[in-house]
Amino acid sequence: MAFQFRFQSILDVKIRLEDLKKAKFGEANEELRIQTEKLSVLVNEQNFQYESMKEKNKKGVTPKDLIVYNNYMNRLKQAIEIQKKVIEKAKDAVEFARRELVEAAKERKKFETLKEKKLEEYWEEYYKKEQTALDEIVSYKYNGGVADGSSEG
Repeated sequence: MAFQFRFQSILDVKIRLEDLKKAKFGEANEELRIQTEKLSVLVNEQNFQYESMKEKNKKGVTPKDLIVYNNYMNRLKQAIEIQKKVIEKAKDAVEFARRELVEAAKERKKFETLKEKKLEEYWEEYYKKEQTALDEIVSYKYNGGVADGSSEG
């Protein structure tokens, strides 16, 4: 009789659920990476424009250029602030996905531990039965040898 874990179907569901949580965690991390990269692009653009205006300022800048520059820098600053909020939401999503993954892993581990325990019990019982059968065979041969009156020698 082969070992059968009676909660195997539940364990299988727990494993699939954990795999889904891993995928969601990976997606959340990827989204955070993308949003962080967008922020980096905006900050780099802001720095580039600042350095560019410093150079233009040395050569002389018209009031119209200053107005355009200030408007653009204000929009960049707003975009950066918005992007920081997007990143905070992405971080929250990563943390939420991480907690769900940890919980799913704990649930899976509970059933795997139970399965290991039940498998261990199965093998202990199997070896006890096997030992009992061997003992009976040895006892039968020993008793059988005495009962038929045969002697060695």
